[in-house]
Amino acid sequence: GKGEIFVSNEGSNNVSVISDATNTVSATITVGSSSTGITYDSGTGEVYVVNEGSNNVSVINDTTNTVSTSINVGTTPVEIAYDSGKGELYVGNQHSGTVSVISDSTNAVVSTVSVGLDPVEVAYDSGKGEVFVVNEDSHTISVISDTGSVAPHGGDYSTSHPVFAGGAEFASNNLYPLYIDGKGIELPQYSNIVPTTVLHTGSPVTIRVEAYDNEGPQSIQHVGLFMNLPGNDTNLSDSDTQIVWEKGQPLELIDPHHLFSNADVVSIPKNNILELDYNVTFAKPMPISSIVIRMWNQYRSSTDVQVLDAIQVMPPNNLREQISSDLTQDNKKGTTSTPQSDIMTIIKKWGGYMPQSVSDSQLLNSMGIKGDHIPSWFVKTTKWVADGSFTVGDFENAVEYMHDKGIIR
Repeated sequence: GKGEIFVSNEGSNNVSVISDATNTVSATITVGSSSTGITYDSGTGEVYVVNEGSNNVSVINDTTNTVSTSINVGTTPVEIAYDSGKGELYVGNQHSGTVSVISDSTNAVVSTVSVGLDPVEVAYDSGKGEVFVVNEDSHTISVISDTGSVAPHGGDYSTSHPVFAGGAEFASNNLYPLYIDGKGIELPQYSNIVPTTVLHTGSPVTIRVEAYDNEGPQSIQHVGLFMNLPGNDTNLSDSDTQIVWEKGQPLELIDPHHLFSNADVVSIPKNNILELDYNVTFAKPMPISSIVIRMWNQYRSSTDVQVLDAIQVMPPNNLREQISSDLTQDNKKGTTSTPQSDIMTIIKKWGGYMPQSVSDSQLLNSMGIKGDHIPSWFVKTTKWVADGSFTVGDFENAVEYMHDKGIIR
């Protein structure tokens, strides 16, 4: 319509508008986080941009080159296709296993269609009025009729696919999909924020995964735990520490930092559930870490889940006084100490839970540590201090450990 090209820039969260008359950028439009898929709606003269990081779609008016509205869709939307026959947009939501259908007359989601695992590509066939969806982890293609359902002849994904036990269908068994040191943890979605479980070096702990497949536990072939994921590192590619169970194969342990003194896995089939006990003993402390779990079955249908800030490994309780004493002698510490009740107040101020604020250096100084920089991701631990699930002593030990490792400086 205007002789312009719209380019989504994933890393900079914007769209470049290029004039085809001059082949230069004529405008830059800010959209959502991690903009990926983009398509043009010739019926309304609008551009739709999928924002993978913010789970929504930005609608750009091509007359004003401004965002007119944003539409919330599923989790991790990556691609979009325009149905010119009905004036609808189809958005593949990778980690929801769904496709959101948007009406371009209302700019609202009018339907959500379940497809296979990890839908990553979407294409519209104008000749037949059908949408083809590539399901990366199901190794299939779902065919959606633009009447809003999966077409009868569609490439449906395998009837066998693994999931993490838990939720309504397992309520009668009182099952959780994950247990850390005996604590049941719900995993209702792909990315889950949970209270941090504090573990201790030298003490054996069991991380139990309940893996379900409707063809039975013998179908589960692979379950891997990925950890040592501090802060915003929440993807498999960010992990260098892994414990991988593979059916019929020796346990694979990748532990470049020698965090474990022992690790083994025991698998126990129970009806359609395979219970996997990861029995580990940590040899070294580890800052607050997320855990990512990936599993697949004999058809290579796979499922991932993120457990954010799942664990922290600290020295044993009976060593804390000795550690504090040792650190007091170190030249990094000052000569004064602050009572724990006062430190609690300072922590809350630093974390934004009180009207007054304190700087990184003021917080560290109250703990007798010289420094002026704490990573921004660590501020989330103040929530657990504020609600009582994380003690002031745990907080101090974590700060001291990260200072020793040069993370806090």
